[in-house]
Amino acid sequence: MVWAYARAASRMGAEIHTRTEVSGIEVVKGAVTQVRTSAGTIATPVVVNATSGWCTTIARMAGVSLPVTSHPLQACVTEPLKPFLDKVIVSANLHVYVNQSGRGELVLGSEIDPYASYSQRSTLPTLEMIAQHTIELFPTLRSVSVMRQWAGICDMTPDYSPILGQARE
Repeated sequence: MVWAYARAASRMGAEIHTRTEVSGIEVVKGAVTQVRTSAGTIATPVVVNATSGWCTTIARMAGVSLPVTSHPLQACVTEPLKPFLDKVIVSANLHVYVNQSGRGELVLGSEIDPYASYSQRSTLPTLEMIAQHTIELFPTLRSVSVMRQWAGICDMTPDYSPILGQARE
C-alpha cells in the first residue's frame, strides 16, 4: 500500500528519497526552504512528513510541535498453512488480529505496547500473549510454529486519529 502511494506521488512530481537520513529542515519566515540530508541539501517549499515512528523528530526540525507519542508495535508470522482465512480477524476484547498472507502464513499482531519508546526489539511476553489470544480464537492453531517476530514504531495521537493538513505558524 505504501509503495502504491509512493508511485502515485512520484507520477505527480514528488521526489522520494529512500534510505536517506534527514538531518535538518531550513525554515525561513515560517516557510520551509530546504531539507538537509545524508545525500545533500534539497531546495523545496513543501515537505510531507510520512516518517512513521519518527514524525515528532522530523516535525521538530521544522519548528512544529505535534501531540504524538511513539510506541512499539509487535507482530509475528507463522509457518505457511493451507489457505483457510480470507478476512482479517480482529478481536477488540483480546487485542489481537489474525490475517493470512498470499503465501499461507498467518500474520499475528496485537495492540501497541503500553509505553512510549523507540525500541524495535520484540519481546517474549508479547509473543506469548499474541499466541495465547490467537489460540483462544482458533484452537486448531495450537501446534503451528511461529517463524519470525518483529517490532516497529507507531506514532499515536491522543485520540488515535491521524493528523492531516498543513502546518501553519
